[in-house]
Amino acid sequence: MHVFQYAKFRGALNRPWARAFVLAIGLWALSLGAASAQQIDPNGIVVTTSSGLPLLVDGIESDKVPTNVNSGASVCTPGTRVYKSEGERFIFKQWSTGSTDECITPTAKGTYRAVYAHEVLLLVKSAAPGVQKSMWVTYGSPVQLKVPDAIPEGDQTRYRFQGWSDGETPFDLSNTIAPVKPTVLEVKWLREYYLQVESGNGTDVPGTGWYAEGSNVVLKAPDTTNGDSDQDRWKFTEWQPTSYPTAVIQNAKTSTTAFAMQAPYTVRAAYERQYLVQASSPFGTLKRDWISSGQEVIIEAPPLMDVVPDQDRLVFKRWDGMDGLLSPKISGKADKPINITAIYDRQVMLKVNSPNGATGDGWQKAGSVVTVTVPGSVAQMPLLKSNLVGIGGYPSGQSSAQVLLNEPTTLTATYRTEPDFAMILLLLGIAAIAAVVVIGMRRRWRIDTVRTAFRKRATTVLIFRAIRRQPHHETPELPTHRNGAPLPQPLGRER
Repeated sequence: MHVFQYAKFRGALNRPWARAFVLAIGLWALSLGAASAQQIDPNGIVVTTSSGLPLLVDGIESDKVPTNVNSGASVCTPGTRVYKSEGERFIFKQWSTGSTDECITPTAKGTYRAVYAHEVLLLVKSAAPGVQKSMWVTYGSPVQLKVPDAIPEGDQTRYRFQGWSDGETPFDLSNTIAPVKPTVLEVKWLREYYLQVESGNGTDVPGTGWYAEGSNVVLKAPDTTNGDSDQDRWKFTEWQPTSYPTAVIQNAKTSTTAFAMQAPYTVRAAYERQYLVQASSPFGTLKRDWISSGQEVIIEAPPLMDVVPDQDRLVFKRWDGMDGLLSPKISGKADKPINITAIYDRQVMLKVNSPNGATGDGWQKAGSVVTVTVPGSVAQMPLLKSNLVGIGGYPSGQSSAQVLLNEPTTLTATYRTEPDFAMILLLLGIAAIAAVVVIGMRRRWRIDTVRTAFRKRATTVLIFRAIRRQPHHETPELPTHRNGAPLPQPLGRER
């Protein structure tokens, strides 16, 4: 309805006679104002204010100031505090005559001015505790303000000064502002959290300090630090959050990591102790690693190492550097640095070329004296045999030789084939016996006859030996048989 009436009114103003009417009313209002201004008598009693606020004349609020009043009229201020708005006010101080009373009764001609202090509201806004406040300040007068560099909020949270929203020095802790209207002055702060970086083994890990809320923190711990000697050390393993709330750490297993500061945090750089394990051999390094304390260690050396295949080699003997290690493969838990060397014996090949075999050949320790033995004589056929001529380079005819081995050595045993006279005689004897047996069987000799013949022959031999022992050469008298018959003479060889 009001919108409709406003539209009709605008339509009427567009007519020529309406415009002339409005112009006439405006000129009339201006003439009234000029007439009113001309009504103030400067030679009379004039009352006014420094604020332009109305006065109470005999209890009635004046339409305007300055204005003339009659002698003896009661002129009062509206109050000691007059608010023009919520953020602007006037504080009555005194009259120009020096009176501080709110009401005066002027009788003498002149101008009486109510003097006010003009104040505006200054609001200092701050997210940090203890700084935000509001104050009434004199209009246009400089106001000095100052804040600390940091304001704590708990043990591990604080606000760091960043700047002012307005003023002469907005980036300094001290600032000056002269407000001419109600003003909101903001102090800008940066919230910070405290990060505590610790180490499990006392290593100095940088990073402890204050960090802005939401900022990314980059931490870098030493990957390794020295231990008690150059053969043990501390090795970084991971980042561990140790406070609540806990930090969300990316790539916790790497020594360099980053995370966002969303609260106060405590993180620990974890380290483990490691020992240097070294194992070497005549051919180079077998193992050189840093092993964590308590971790299983396996070290293995080759049992055999060929220098020259089938001629010269090294044979594992023991480990030097730790007692009691006699196996080429050892294992155990690392509890200290290990530095061991595989000790090998050098062996060289001794070859003996002998058609009839030999002892003492094969792999022998270098520098040792080895006894080589070959057969002196070996039967080849029933009536032949191989007789040793000698072992190359050693005295002829000896079946054993003492050889000092410093290098691979090859010896050759030489034989020659000869008749086996012993075998021939044995065969002939066997043949003779066989012939005698055959002949005896043919002549049907009896065993007793043969025995008697042998006994008689033996007796004859004894008598003959006894006669030869006589000092004189007389022919002994031959014994006779009981019956006087002579004893039988030794049988001669059959012809």
